[in-house]
Amino acid sequence: MRPTDNYLAGIEAERVPPRGALRKSCPVCASSALRYWGSKFGYELMKCGFCSHVSVQPLPPTDEIRRGYSGFAETSYVTMPSADYYRHLKKDEGGHIGHVSPLVVRLVARYSSDTAARQWLDIGAGSGYLLEQALLAGWDAQGIEVGHWGAMAAQERHIPIVQGLFEDYEFGAQRFDVLSAIDVLEHTGDVYQFIRKCRDLARLGSLLVVALPCSSSPHGWLGFLRRRWAMVGPPSHLHYFSHRSLVHLLKSGGFEPLEFMRYEVGGYPIGKLQLVRKSVDKIARFVVDRLALGDQILVVARSVTMPGHGH
Repeated sequence: MRPTDNYLAGIEAERVPPRGALRKSCPVCASSALRYWGSKFGYELMKCGFCSHVSVQPLPPTDEIRRGYSGFAETSYVTMPSADYYRHLKKDEGGHIGHVSPLVVRLVARYSSDTAARQWLDIGAGSGYLLEQALLAGWDAQGIEVGHWGAMAAQERHIPIVQGLFEDYEFGAQRFDVLSAIDVLEHTGDVYQFIRKCRDLARLGSLLVVALPCSSSPHGWLGFLRRRWAMVGPPSHLHYFSHRSLVHLLKSGGFEPLEFMRYEVGGYPIGKLQLVRKSVDKIARFVVDRLALGDQILVVARSVTMPGHGH
């Protein structure tokens, strides 16, 4: 389905220049109209009264954020050989990545032009699960991954991934027909600059696919679910997007949303009953996917401005 939230219709999305890291303001629309949403691990989360974005406030300093997500693979899997890392990823995240990757490839095929050069950049590529699917579909795909072990596991399987931080990496004259960022934006300090860099790397008419935690899911509405929601994990997860805040971010960054989908990752409490866990989890996933109640939101957007020219 196409976006139904037309609160931006007829106006241009404007964004105030970024403010100081320690000043409480919405990282998407820069509004100071924030209200308390919750807290975890000593971090306070606030919800924007304008675009409904939920974020850690104040955002940690940039170097702390980067240490956090660049060191994730090293601290979590530092004792694992790279092959074991990949097997671990396939087992523990394959249900999520395996659920999303074929869907992403199908959506890209639906909206991509037949005349596209078929160059795809996957940002935060992990050990290359989505890239494998894109390569099999005939795309000239490559990825960038900040974690050492993920990049090594992909390289051992001859999947073209470079290790590095997307925000700092120099791509030179390269431009892409598709950019994807699955489970990446929630870890990023300056989400606006991230989207602007995506736009700078995209050709006019290129596609951007992002997936991330959704604050307008039942997990975000209901306190008892929110407290148990695995996606609430600061300082690793800094952002929780609503439909409205994601539309605002994409439009202000030069992208026009084409399609939104919701799917479930975090799990509902009923799915934790041990005797029926597998069957109940399958039923719960089917129901929440059909009713668009899932805790993740996936969007396909198209670049509609030339690089360097946002709305």
